[in-house]
Amino acid sequence: MMFLLFACRTAPSGVDTSTVENHTAEPTSVSEPSINDTAGGGMDIDEDGFSEDLDCDDWDPAIHPDAEEVFDYIDNNCDGIIDFDGVFSGTILLNAVAIYEGNPYSFSQSCEATLDRDRGFSDIITTCTIDLSQENADLLLGEEVFCEAESTALHDAQWQTQAVVRSSSGWDTDASFQAIWSSLAENEGEEVSIEISLQSFSLDLEMIGTLKR
Repeated sequence: MMFLLFACRTAPSGVDTSTVENHTAEPTSVSEPSINDTAGGGMDIDEDGFSEDLDCDDWDPAIHPDAEEVFDYIDNNCDGIIDFDGVFSGTILLNAVAIYEGNPYSFSQSCEATLDRDRGFSDIITTCTIDLSQENADLLLGEEVFCEAESTALHDAQWQTQAVVRSSSGWDTDASFQAIWSSLAENEGEEVSIEISLQSFSLDLEMIGTLKR
């Protein structure tokens, strides 16, 4: 007859085995990269406080809706406007003195102007519908006076170039043109000051005013 002996291990004296639990090791999890949920309710990859649906460049923390617009060819504050781009329009004042048969004639009235600027290309056209009740206005200025200028490489807050002033009566002459935009930091370049001037033997003309976007 064979006897089988079973060895039993007993707990060390003094240990309460009723409180011992059997624990198995849990696998260590790998955490995903931290992406914040912020304004807008979506992911904020660059952690600037704005989610990708509000942030026009969610990979650059310097670009977001609360950023200050600066002149760098980038839409810093995500308003859809790059630097000074946009259509600016308004009324400017024409003052002119024309000489006819040795006598000076003065003219003063408002004109409509539109300046369009888009990624370095800019053009302006000014239209003055002349008040023909002014003496000799039809003879010296014609029914309408226009001023036009354009640039294909405008990359700063000032624009100086040669413009052409022409009349519906058939004459035209060169003029100097200057545009100065308001500060980006102050009002994001919402205004542009216009000055057009020409001086010739028989005609001195100036157009000045401010256009708004």
